[in-house]
Amino acid sequence: MSEPGFVVLERGDPARDFTLPTQGQPRFALGSAAGRWLVLFFYGAGHLPGVEAALRAVAGAPEVFDDRRCAFFGVAANRAEFAPGGVATRFPTLRHFDDSARTAARADGAAPRGGGAELRPGWVVLAPDLRVPAP
Repeated sequence: MSEPGFVVLERGDPARDFTLPTQGQPRFALGSAAGRWLVLFFYGAGHLPGVEAALRAVAGAPEVFDDRRCAFFGVAANRAEFAPGGVATRFPTLRHFDDSARTAARADGAAPRGGGAELRPGWVVLAPDLRVPAP
């Protein structure tokens, strides 16, 4: 069910594919990461306490985010995160998309479809077939 203005992903829904820059590639397609579990974390600024803690937790779990069975992608809504001193990529554990235009955030429910600056930080887990898994 959709909330007014936001996409809501339900169990079994496919992720909306998107292509965005990462720190390592100018054009990285989410679909190219299929075949393993994916964890997407939508956030505005990496220095915020909750975001910082989440990124530290992911960085501290390289046995989970090994890029073979499971990969993590931060989806940053603030291009400043990619400047020196911003979020760090630690391949394969930490990778980040530059979603300053909120393309992915709108597609996957972290930002309103109609535009605007609002962002709801949050997590999306995708099965290897790039669908929201059923429990």
